[in-house]
Formats: sequence, C-alpha cells, structure tokens
Amino acid sequence: MKHQNGSTLIVVLILLLMITIMGTLAVRQGLTTLNIATNTQANQLLFQSSDTPLYRLGSGGFSSTSGKATSLLGYALLNQGKEVIFCFRSQTSESLFNTSNTSLLTWNSAQTDITVSGTGGFCSLSTATDFASSRKAQMTQVAIIANPITSTVDTTPFSSTSLGTDSDSSNVTDTKLFRVYVNSFIPALSTATDAEITACLKRPNESPLSGSASTMSSCLKGLNIPFNSQVQDFKLDSCTISSANASTITSCS
Repeated sequence: MKHQNGSTLIVVLILLLMITIMGTLAVRQGLTTLNIATNTQANQLLFQSSDTPLYRLGSGGFSSTSGKATSLLGYALLNQGKEVIFCFRSQTSESLFNTSNTSLLTWNSAQTDITVSGTGGFCSLSTATDFASSRKAQMTQVAIIANPITSTVDTTPFSSTSLGTDSDSSNVTDTKLFRVYVNSFIPALSTATDAEITACLKRPNESPLSGSASTMSSCLKGLNIPFNSQVQDFKLDSCTISSANASTITSCS
C-alpha cells in the first residue's frame, strides 16, 4: 500500500487539466461563434446602409430637379468630374441632400494629389447626427460624380443624343451619366484613431487615370475598418441643354 501513496493527487490533477482544456476549448469555440455572428450582423447592417442612399437617388425624383444649381444633381453637373461628397445623415429627404452640406474633391493637374473644397460634406466622428443611430456605431458617406473620368461612356459623336433631335434647334437633348459611390463603415469595430479615419474620409473614391493613388476604400481596408462599398451608375436621358450656353442644363427626365 505504501507504493500507492499520492496516486489520488495525480489522478485529480489529470482530471483538473482535462477540465481546464475542455473549458478553454469551449470558451474559444464560443468566442469564434460570437465573432462570426457579429461579422454577419455587421456585414448585413453595412450592406443595407449602403443600399439606402442608392434607393433614395433612384426613386426620390431627383432627376426632375437636376437643372437647378441648388439641387444635388444640378450641383454635380456644375462640377463635372469632381466628387460631390456628403454624409448620409439621419434627416428627412427634404434636407438630406442639401448642397450646403457638401464638399468637393478633385485631382490636381498632375493627378498626384487632391484638392478639398469645403468640409461640411464629410462625416464627423465627433458629431452624433452623422451616425445612423443613437448607438454611434455606423455612418455612411456618399460621393456623386457627373461624367466620371474613369467611365466607359461611348464617345462617338451624337452617341448620347436622343433620336429625332435637331442639333440646330434652340435646345438639344443629351444623356448624362452620374456615378455614385456609397461607403458605410463601423469605426467602433476597429482600433484606428479618429484622425486616421477622418483622413480616409477625405480620400477620393476614384483613382486618377495615371498612377495608383490611395482611395477611400483602400484606406479603410488598410486600417482594418469594417466597411461596405457600393458603386452604381445612373443615366439620365433627355437632358435639355441650352444651345446658347452648352454648360446650362435645364432639366433631365
């Protein structure tokens, strides 16, 4: 019996070790499941948030106001090739697309850096109304470009002119292309600083024709910030253009 002294202690230690290992595996499995569920919910939230501005633009009747310089599309037409930036704030549709709450981004002549005009369009991490909910988790920033430089628009003469149009008449009809970029992101699920995120929000959505400059989506990706980016082209037909001033667009349908 003397040779069996301490065997009970060894058995108990082995059992404790097995229980510890099983408990650790269970905790790790639970954390993995929680991460998967969180990522799924975050991706669904980001996708729905990105889709909302596109739905608003497609069904909100904004084409009928495109000839007004104070409207969103009219303002984009007056600044063709530039990115009109605005934060998709929790407001009503009447004040949601307010040109006073926009910013402009444009590449310099050398296409090496951007010029920022106005700061009212960028989402601010310190402004509660810039978040989509009171929980201050997710926000969405939109960019609209009239006739984007990277578009594949047919440049054949009169290719965008409607059939039956007389180019010698006082007004001609034309087609205008709008490209919309929507970026929704959740800063709370990242370790990036507010300054780093703010810098990303001021990056353009399109790279120049030459070079590979950092864009907003690549900047967010580099900081490991959960985001969803959607791009959609809108073509407005029968845009009435005054022959007296080729830059004046009175309306689109």
